[in-house]
Amino acid sequence: MAVDNETDPTNGIGYQLEQRAEPLPLLRKTAKNDPFPIDALPPVIQTVAARVREVVQAPLDLVCQSFLAAATLATQPLVDVFIDGRKFPISNNYMAVGVSGERKSAVDRFATGPIKNRQTKKTQEFHCDQKKYDAAKAAWENQRKCALRETEADVIEALLFQAGDMPKYVQPCHVVSEPTFQAIEKCFAEGRYTLGLFSDEGGKFFGGYAMAKENQTNTVTGMSKLWDGDPIDRLRVGDGKSSTLTVLYGRRFSIHLMLQPILAGQLFGSGLLSGQGFLSRCLCCWPESTIGTRPYKDVDLANDEAVLAYNEAMQLILDVPLPMNEREEMGLSPRTLTLTPEAKAEWVNFHNQIEERQKPGGDLSSITGFASKTAEHTARISGVITAFQDPDATKIDIKSIGSGIAIAQYYLGEALRLFYTSNDNLSLTLAEECFRYGMEKTGGVIGLRNLYQCGPNAVRNKDQASTIMRILEDHNRAVKKTGGALIDGKQNRDAWQLVPLVG
Repeated sequence: MAVDNETDPTNGIGYQLEQRAEPLPLLRKTAKNDPFPIDALPPVIQTVAARVREVVQAPLDLVCQSFLAAATLATQPLVDVFIDGRKFPISNNYMAVGVSGERKSAVDRFATGPIKNRQTKKTQEFHCDQKKYDAAKAAWENQRKCALRETEADVIEALLFQAGDMPKYVQPCHVVSEPTFQAIEKCFAEGRYTLGLFSDEGGKFFGGYAMAKENQTNTVTGMSKLWDGDPIDRLRVGDGKSSTLTVLYGRRFSIHLMLQPILAGQLFGSGLLSGQGFLSRCLCCWPESTIGTRPYKDVDLANDEAVLAYNEAMQLILDVPLPMNEREEMGLSPRTLTLTPEAKAEWVNFHNQIEERQKPGGDLSSITGFASKTAEHTARISGVITAFQDPDATKIDIKSIGSGIAIAQYYLGEALRLFYTSNDNLSLTLAEECFRYGMEKTGGVIGLRNLYQCGPNAVRNKDQASTIMRILEDHNRAVKKTGGALIDGKQNRDAWQLVPLVG
């Protein structure tokens, strides 16, 4: 039977709202941004992103970002952008905020599918050729032993030169999901030159060993150097009496991580991540969820024309040999892309507009760290778009620059929204998540024991749960129930009725 809220003083929830203070929001509402400019992507990516969005029904922004990140990973070893003596890699770091169930994994299967399929194929070839490598390595070791048996330095030097470097045999690896920065360094040191950290469980990275307090500075500094295209110094201590310094040149690295909302405040509010400039090197989005509006569609995208066309375009890029420096230890030597005169004029105009808007009182004055790098982000994105459409290109034209500007403006809007979110107290963010848990999972009633045993993972014990419930009470969002409540078949002595916002 429906309850008439105008005549029922309890408003259908068991107590009189008018006798209590008005429930207060825990967090400010996040302003909306314009949607991702899908028309700015290369036509092949436009088509496949629209098709995947239609069938998978993930947020459009997340779909577009996934395909842009995959295109970045595929093209990053091939080209750099060159403007007035400055060289920019086209690598980038992408972050997406969303709850579990936004289907990022499903989207990534299509976006990174060609890259992962290639990795699988090359790994199979790697194992098939293992015996050939073992034989080549044994022959090399014998040559060195023979050389070192000589007594004349000149003879030894000549024989060692003839033997050459130890044969390299590295298992192919393009995408990694949960590495420490030390593991990334090791992957590069072993002879890999281009990598991507792609995962729908970004919390495992930001909440794991790599971002633990004692490791955070090293990780953030290293990630920033990779984004800049700078060489990485890898110092290893041996037996305590000696150390080895290896400088890794010519590497390229991109990131695409999905983060839970509970980590958003921690990420965007981190003084270290902001102070070290890592956040300004990240393109972040927090799209509006589509959960609850996704009826099942019986469509198999594996052989869809749009997906096949995208796979073919990616395969052509992945088939391009890596542009290696003539000295292998110097790593990659990407071709430089320069801007046509028209594109250069458009880019300079956009650069100056962004600079003007950073003045005190300007609309970008609160995010000067990110805004100052927006012109560079534009150049990088334009480079990705150019290389994706033509891996042999040498120029970025005005259309590609226009596309880069449109996408960079989208991320400016997201930065304004998300970096303001960093001001929200993490406990309030967690309280909001616990409130949603109670409304969705336990019928609008929260029990203390149920909360820390079955609720959000960030609430681990009774003290944390009690803190959350005090916050909800202080905001008039929870009312203590006399006698407790039965939740999931267990009696909770301490329980609260949740109070939704009015209107």
